[in-house]
Amino acid sequence: MEPLRIQRLYRAALLHDLGKLSVSNTILDKPGRLTPEEFAVIKGHSRLSEQILSRIHRFEDIARIAGQHHEKLDGSGYPDGLVAAQLTLDSHILTVADIYGALSKNLSRN
Repeated sequence: MEPLRIQRLYRAALLHDLGKLSVSNTILDKPGRLTPEEFAVIKGHSRLSEQILSRIHRFEDIARIAGQHHEKLDGSGYPDGLVAAQLTLDSHILTVADIYGALSKNLSRN
């Protein structure tokens, strides 16, 4: 990959969960299953990340990548239910890295 593309992806990775600042810690740190209402709040974070980043001129190019990090290839993800053909390679990479990070974090807790 080109160095500028790697830099853009790195920045998107650093900022992709920016929208989680709007989610209460009681939801983020909840030890059990989330209620449907709590999960709806969580699901809003990726769209909010995209909205915030798109308003900052220097981050417009990473906003979409960050906003798509919970989309799935089959369209069952969120916030927009996009399918593989609608996602960029950068979005795929960020999604895989995000899942790896979450799994690694959970494994270290056990």
